[in-house]
Amino acid sequence: MLNLLFITLRWTSILLSLSSDPAEDQFGQEVQWRKFSSKPFVLVIADRSASELAVQIGAVLHIQFNGVDQPAQEHLLVTNQNERLKVIPVAALPYVPGIFKWLFRKGFRSEAKTGVILDWDNRIARLCGYQEGKVRLVLKLPNSEEVFLADVNSPTTALSFIKAQFPSTTEPERIPQK
Repeated sequence: MLNLLFITLRWTSILLSLSSDPAEDQFGQEVQWRKFSSKPFVLVIADRSASELAVQIGAVLHIQFNGVDQPAQEHLLVTNQNERLKVIPVAALPYVPGIFKWLFRKGFRSEAKTGVILDWDNRIARLCGYQEGKVRLVLKLPNSEEVFLADVNSPTTALSFIKAQFPSTTEPERIPQK
């Protein structure tokens, strides 16, 4: 069942909060949000208990909209012209003690097939109303300050949410794989 929240957030207020302490991926690289402003993107926010489902959802969204199941690990640092929807995983990690962050970062480097934002203090998750144990999608369309939020429990509900907010993506062109 799709639990769609009709809460309108302003992306500029989220960016303002993130500007003082930018988000980083598992390699310690700062995420430049303005790089993604020209195309739609979706944050896939999950904690440890929802991580398997989040990985499945991310893979399905990549296949449906970009023709590949996972982008490269450095995809958070670049804008790919062929991407029709930038899928950005966010790991909510508020309970990791500071002395163990290096261990978690190392684990994400070796295990994650894609770039992942490590949300150590839960700032992104909190700004987007994330609840533990769920997968929250945050969709940002180009040329809009609004973001659309949904808690989803399957790849099917994730696709339904994206298609409902962004109907021009219902029949994406397939991008040939190299």
